Amino acid sequence: MEPENSSSLPRLPQEPHASKETFVRRHLPWVLSAARRQVSTLGQADEVCRAVFVAAEKARFLTRPPRYVADWLFRAVVSAAKHLRKREKISKRLVRQENAANLDEPSDVPWRKVSGRIDRLVASLSPRLRRIAVPSLLSQTPAQEIARDLNFSEPKVLRRAATSAWKIARKLRRFDSSLSAENLAACLGKKTPADTDALVDQIAQDDNADPVLQQLTRKTLRSLWWAHPLRWLKRLVFGVASFVGFILVAGFILVQTGRMEEVASWMILKIVSIQMSRGDEDHWPPESPMPEWATHAGNRRISATGAHSLDDLYQTTNVWSAHFALSAQQWSNLGPTRVRQVSMMGSQGPNLVNTNATRNGLAGVLGYEFPWSSARLELSGVTFSNVAVRFKGNGTYWGAAHRVSRPKRPYKVNLAKPEADQNLAGANMLNFGNLVADSTALSDALAYEYFREAGVPAPRTAYAFASISIGGLMENRPLGLYVMVENLDQPFLKKWFGTKNVALFKPVTTALFKDLGENWAAYDRIYDPKTKLTEAHKQRVIDFAKILTHSDDATFQARVSEFLDLDTLAKFLAGLTLQSSYDGFLSNGQNYFMVLDPGSNRFGFIPWDLDHSWGEFPFTGTHQQREESHLFHPWMGENRLLERIMKVDEFKAIYRRELDRQLKEIFVPARLHQRVDEIARSIRPAIECESPTRLSRFEKAVQNWDSPQPPDVGGFDPNAEPFRLKRFISARAKSARDQLDGKATGFIIPNQGGPNQDRDRAKKKGQE
Repeated sequence: MEPENSSSLPRLPQEPHASKETFVRRHLPWVLSAARRQVSTLGQADEVCRAVFVAAEKARFLTRPPRYVADWLFRAVVSAAKHLRKREKISKRLVRQENAANLDEPSDVPWRKVSGRIDRLVASLSPRLRRIAVPSLLSQTPAQEIARDLNFSEPKVLRRAATSAWKIARKLRRFDSSLSAENLAACLGKKTPADTDALVDQIAQDDNADPVLQQLTRKTLRSLWWAHPLRWLKRLVFGVASFVGFILVAGFILVQTGRMEEVASWMILKIVSIQMSRGDEDHWPPESPMPEWATHAGNRRISATGAHSLDDLYQTTNVWSAHFALSAQQWSNLGPTRVRQVSMMGSQGPNLVNTNATRNGLAGVLGYEFPWSSARLELSGVTFSNVAVRFKGNGTYWGAAHRVSRPKRPYKVNLAKPEADQNLAGANMLNFGNLVADSTALSDALAYEYFREAGVPAPRTAYAFASISIGGLMENRPLGLYVMVENLDQPFLKKWFGTKNVALFKPVTTALFKDLGENWAAYDRIYDPKTKLTEAHKQRVIDFAKILTHSDDATFQARVSEFLDLDTLAKFLAGLTLQSSYDGFLSNGQNYFMVLDPGSNRFGFIPWDLDHSWGEFPFTGTHQQREESHLFHPWMGENRLLERIMKVDEFKAIYRRELDRQLKEIFVPARLHQRVDEIARSIRPAIECESPTRLSRFEKAVQNWDSPQPPDVGGFDPNAEPFRLKRFISARAKSARDQLDGKATGFIIPNQGGPNQDRDRAKKKGQE
């Protein structure tokens, strides 16, 4: 609170008039001298003195105990003089040049230079020294009396007084060589003027009606109150204000120079790097080394020489042995290299396209390219002396990029790039997912298997325990368990669509089929075609974009089945919705493929990158919200395609039947729990060879299905509680069945940072 008047301040019993006059007479000489050194005229010095003693009477030394009275008075003089100079617009330069002559002080030139600085030097001392320096140097109080008043020992007073005098004299000696620590106090005493009875009588008045003096008194008290009792608060306020000001100025400069995107990206990468590199799961325990996978009793030692087809290679419970061998130069060639990044936020939501990069996704937007290098690969007895290899992924890459001791990064291997006829059981491309965000290590395998059983085109999977040798850096270093995901290339397309001539896209947009005009160049990077497109393929995308964007509801309902296979879309959407897979099609517009079936000339969808399926994605709502997410409004934010398709009665009926079928036949907790146990049993020995921390998290994630789940689980942080897969399956099946039976209303997960953030429950009309 601010001391505005005497009635608002605590007061001690009124002293007798003689006691007040004695107090003033004792301190007036040095107070007046200090005031004269800080202003330009005698009248101003007198006003400062009156303000100081009126403030002392009102405040009763509010900010310090009475034993520090000299220090309190000195600080009051400094504050009052500062406010008076500000009011009269007196510069410090004018004070230095004119105050000695105008105040009739001795005319010696050295002292004129010293007098303007003496009080600033006293004020700059630490409080412990200033409380001794003021009475010792300015008031000329004997050390014995100071010791008694301050309850200090006399040697301590003498020691601090000498230190204070030495500090001040050292800085003043360049203006007056005759000054020293020993004669400083004596010199000050000679320059101190005598007091006058008229000034004593004026200051001793109980009440002063002069409004100018009252204003100066209030400002003095306010400054003392602000400077000491809440000194820490002042520093905090000014510190925060300075920091905010710096951020605003820096932000303005960065925006004007076009560098804001780079700085924002750097900050995101720094935060992600720190978060993802926490924990000890990547450290090999030196005191008790885990057994190597090659000699582990649980290793079935299957040989890839017996894999004659993709069916042999991609058995879900297969755990192959993989070893990468690179020279130091080959490892360096993997990069990543840098290009100019772009903003991650666009007008339609997250932006995952960087025209400066050759790839889409978070890594491309942040300006990172993954160039191809070469390596030697041995996969369970089959050796390839020369393969093309590069890093892959976005979050999974950053989740391991900063782990030097075990660079468990995701890899993409092209067997046919060096030699066209080189393959493994018919596979030209191998995808190694590093599982850094999946404590269960089976989210991908189980989810892809689920989609295939539901009739949705989806890749097959297997596992590999990988190690790496880098010339001069590491030799046969275990990396850990990887999931191998079938590549969506010609064999995959022929298996599911009967021909390899299929238009395949990998879109990255939250506004799928938005009209971008007639020029395919506006669509190309967004839809990222993976096969060679004909003009008919391109026009098909453009035509449906126009219908979705501009047609009325009746026209859309009549024509949507010309462009979308409603049955396959219902299977795909039902699978994503029941799995609460929120790192892709339902949220950020990535991690799926789109196909144009050459037989029907209609669009369909293929799931991809499912390491955050089964309700695990930690950046979307809470685990309970994902367990209870709305079946008929599963998307986040705006999604014009799904919003319009859900208004089509034909599709809604197909979708409802498909949800019911999958809940009865596929999404059955007992069945899925059993499959989790089967896959977990096959990969547990490999996880045991990875690290004790990894094994502990794995067992919690796949076994404790009925134990309570903390609010914040999953993700890349190895210190967070692992997400429990079986618990989600059971809870999700119950919530979905209750929603279909009309017993519950699902939860619409709000768009992150969007206007629906505070909505707890969504009541979606027209579920029937």
